[in-house]
Amino acid sequence: MRKRYWLAALFTLLMHVASAQNNYCDDLSRDTDAVSKAISWRSPDLNISLKSTLTDTTVQVWANFNIKQQSEFIAEENGLFIRFDDGKSLRFFGQRVTRKYISAREGFFYETSLLLNPKNYEWFKTKKITKFQIAGVDVDIADDLAVQIESYAICMSGMK
Repeated sequence: MRKRYWLAALFTLLMHVASAQNNYCDDLSRDTDAVSKAISWRSPDLNISLKSTLTDTTVQVWANFNIKQQSEFIAEENGLFIRFDDGKSLRFFGQRVTRKYISAREGFFYETSLLLNPKNYEWFKTKKITKFQIAGVDVDIADDLAVQIESYAICMSGMK
């Protein structure tokens, strides 16, 4: 009897884990442009978000990185640096970073978007992001967010 209980509990736990892993694709929002007929998928707005656009001839995937910073920080050089869990990094020198003042309480909002080429996009699908840097500010990425971003990239690659 006790063996059956533990087997049932283990089976229930595995079902929850499997369903949680599969639900990331459900988080993506889909939109179709009425004029161009382009189809887009967008992940939820987090510190890192992805957007994929499919037209008749092309597929484009954009990665958006953003942070809120209490104090204004002006970096000498703009850029985007992304570190992955295997220790490898992508570096984009001269990447334009926008800065916007929100309020005295929230501070400043920094944001940059990057069009991913197929090789870079493959990294997003196969590796977890551990850290990124924009405007000279390091942002550590929690493991659960890294799993979400990797899962969103995988989901978007299968959308049609």
